[in-house]
Amino acid sequence: YVKVGKVVTVLADVTSAAGSSTTNQIGGLPFTGLTPHGSAYVSFTSGSNSPAGAYVDSTTLNFIQNASQTGANISAGERVIFVAVYYTSA
Repeated sequence: YVKVGKVVTVLADVTSAAGSSTTNQIGGLPFTGLTPHGSAYVSFTSGSNSPAGAYVDSTTLNFIQNASQTGANISAGERVIFVAVYYTSA
C-alpha cells in the first residue's frame, strides 16, 4: 500500500487459503477509511462467482458482483487481483 496525504492506494494479488470458507471481504486495511469514500477495481479473478468491484468500509474491503452491491463470494483457492483507493481522515 501507499499513503499520500489522506489518500490510500492498495494493490494486491491474493489467493484464498485452500480449505478456507467462502468470503466476500478482506479485513485489516492499513488505515481506517472514510465511508463511503473508497472503491476497488478488480482486474482478475480465477473463480466462477467473480467480484466485479469492491467498496471500502472502515478497514474492510467488501467485494461486490454488481451495482446493487450484492456480495461476491471468494471461494477457497480463488485468486483475486485488485487495486483499491480510499480516503482517510488524516
